[in-house]
Amino acid sequence: MKLRIQENPVEDFLMENSDKILAVKTIKKNLNLNFKAIFFYIRNSKNIHIVSPNEVGSGRRFLHIYQYKKNTI
Repeated sequence: MKLRIQENPVEDFLMENSDKILAVKTIKKNLNLNFKAIFFYIRNSKNIHIVSPNEVGSGRRFLHIYQYKKNTI
């Protein structure tokens, strides 16, 4: 179940950097939030999408990298 959050600092930060793919660690450094809060905001946003590691040149199976994409629905 996704909650409707009025202010989402993670979504706002990713919207400002919508052309970039950012890791959770980068978001943490810039917003000065803890990991638990960041994942809460990410899970409760319809506009933040996880990115495949292949898009950033990594061969790993999973990375915590995200990008802002406007949800049209």
